[in-house]
Amino acid sequence: MANYASQTAHRGTQLKCNDVKLVNVGVAECYQLKMEIACERCKKHLDVILTANQQHSTACENCNLTFGVVFRPEMVHAACHILGYLDNALCILTQILHISANIQCLECGTSNNFKKIVMGVEGYQMNCIKCFKLIQIGIGSLELLKIRRAAPSSVKLEKKPKKPAVNLGLQKGLPLPKKGTCKHYRKSKRWLRFPCCGKAYPCDICHDANSDHPSMWAKRMICGLC
Repeated sequence: MANYASQTAHRGTQLKCNDVKLVNVGVAECYQLKMEIACERCKKHLDVILTANQQHSTACENCNLTFGVVFRPEMVHAACHILGYLDNALCILTQILHISANIQCLECGTSNNFKKIVMGVEGYQMNCIKCFKLIQIGIGSLELLKIRRAAPSSVKLEKKPKKPAVNLGLQKGLPLPKKGTCKHYRKSKRWLRFPCCGKAYPCDICHDANSDHPSMWAKRMICGLC
């Protein structure tokens, strides 16, 4: 296999793919993704579409705070399941809704365009536009991992009072807010991932109250406890 050395700086927030399925795929590079972010000041949620290596800046509709996000892609292949890195300012990264990627056919090396790949779907497939071999890709989930750089041992850091952590994202191994319950279903400890928009909500009523479209039947669930 060719040696695809990383050219992307390892900083910011890493996008790690879990349960990756690659069939006849040489490398895959995400060129665009849609994600949900939240304003750091007022916590209002907003959907943004990010193009690789281009800064996206916008003002919060609620408090007018201007924030920005940059997506830096990485080559995904059999030995590397890192989609890329996000650099954000004055906003909180919450969840990835879908991605679009150029995928290289392992048989002939031709680039094929896969659009709107949603995490958790069993597999997206198409025949290569040149050699017609079947190409298939599937991503179980995407983790947002904050990269922390350790200070040199010779540097002494002054201890400051800790502020309460605010985390609006979904993290594997940690419980959901209110353990997945809502005011409509107080005993249902899970969220549903709706296929119409790719977002997760406790129930269809919560989805409709926070969306501009009706909910579609959701089959994918997220455990509220872990």
